Amino acid sequence: MSGKTDKAEATCAKCGEVKELCNSVKSHGVQQPRICKDCLLDRMDTGDKTIHDLFWLMQMRELGDHESLVALGLETNSQEKQP
Repeated sequence: MSGKTDKAEATCAKCGEVKELCNSVKSHGVQQPRICKDCLLDRMDTGDKTIHDLFWLMQMRELGDHESLVALGLETNSQEKQP
């Protein structure tokens, strides 16, 4: 983990709007979806943990997170090869 705390503006993985995003963690080499403050507050109020995969992929591309995109591709390929 890089320890980077810079605020980034990109597509929110929940609402799809380009906003300043909250930080997230990496799990198995994949940066987890980042959401905006409004969606984070809504999630805390309602418990709705919905993330839109398309917005998340757009977000990774906008943030230049090629490492996570590759890790997701490798993970998907290895899952497809299992019987």
